[in-house]
Amino acid sequence: PFPGHSLVRAWTKDHGVSHEFVYFRHEDNRGLRAGNWKIVAAGEGAAWELYEMSEDRGETRNLAAAMPEKVRALAQQWESADRQWRQDNARGR
Repeated sequence: PFPGHSLVRAWTKDHGVSHEFVYFRHEDNRGLRAGNWKIVAAGEGAAWELYEMSEDRGETRNLAAAMPEKVRALAQQWESADRQWRQDNARGR
């Protein structure tokens, strides 16, 4: 099996999933949520966008320009998770 945790419990009533972060890659779009922070990019070469989810659940205020160090830290975390996923995928896990 691939590393990580199933999100099925999060979609059922009265259950949650504990996690350090949620990483995703889908059709060249990518993102990571850690705590109240979320970075997303629409496309492989697109710039990261940054959102503070407890104050902006609709993702209407991109904070990337104002907080480049936060974007950099989350992007490094995304790169690490992506590298691990690729290694595990290459091994057939």
